[in-house]
Amino acid sequence: MHHQECLDMFKNCLLNGHVHTLFRDDTIVTHDFLLKFFEICKNQSSSKKLMEIVKETQIPSFQNARLVHREKRQFLRATLRELSLLFNDEPGLLGPKALYLLIGLSMARDEVHWLLRHQYLHWIDPNKPTKLTKNIAKEDWMDKSLPELLFLVEDLRALARKYLQVIQRYYIDYLSGADTNALNQIIEQINALPEDEAILLSSFQTTISSLNVKQIETNDLINLRPLRLDWFRFQTYTSVSKLSFSLMKQIALAKTMNTIVFHSKLVDSLEELLYETSDLSIFCFYPSLYFENFHICFEYPSQLRYSIAFPMICSHFMSCTHELCPEERQFIGRKSID
Repeated sequence: MHHQECLDMFKNCLLNGHVHTLFRDDTIVTHDFLLKFFEICKNQSSSKKLMEIVKETQIPSFQNARLVHREKRQFLRATLRELSLLFNDEPGLLGPKALYLLIGLSMARDEVHWLLRHQYLHWIDPNKPTKLTKNIAKEDWMDKSLPELLFLVEDLRALARKYLQVIQRYYIDYLSGADTNALNQIIEQINALPEDEAILLSSFQTTISSLNVKQIETNDLINLRPLRLDWFRFQTYTSVSKLSFSLMKQIALAKTMNTIVFHSKLVDSLEELLYETSDLSIFCFYPSLYFENFHICFEYPSQLRYSIAFPMICSHFMSCTHELCPEERQFIGRKSID
């Protein structure tokens, strides 16, 4: 309550939308939920201020949030279209511009998720707040250009997979060159490092400096997961308060190692990064919205050519399964085929 920045962030979150996800298709109507919660603890002075913010943002959220996000999706469509054309013409740019690719995919994914959960509230949910939604037509939540956005996401994912070796070559060179030099300079400046931590830092340097592009040419298996796990161990070891070495004071080391970890994932775990940034398996839990949006695209000739994106999304469904819940695999797999 004493930090204005936190209050501003809280207010912006409430203005940004009125439905938030708990898990998969389990959602809450944010403003109603918060008002009920603050009503329980209304005797606290801070609750009154927060309740005022919730009430103040409730109506603007229902009226204006969809317009803001509509503009965001329009901007993302134009941006992803340009990226698709650029990477198709110059696939070599997928290496240095991989971060921009992942940022664009993640922003598009977030917008699709946002649209789906709000469409469900306004189109299907029988428990929606009628007073706040009665003057909002179904067409207000319809995005006739959604198929194009989905198609562009699939197109960029396909380009990343197609030119995987281009990305791998670039970041193997980067890891064994610039990243190795940067890490060496930082290690030379560190004093009084305990033996275990010093061994880990030395192993980081040895691992990335030994990488070679010839490993790609000969199809050698590259596994940098041990390096990432060792970095987690290093952070754990250096979080002990009694240790003379403090990672919080070694900002350059933390930044460099986090960069190395990201670069290593682009070498051996690109599929995992694509899952983290552009997974659309959420459609599996909104089948009615999936078919609704699929049929809408047939009403607009300009979007008809992008309709293939919907069947392609079905390939995402299996990614929402988990090894600790194997009984879901058969059900979700059958659903993706159907």
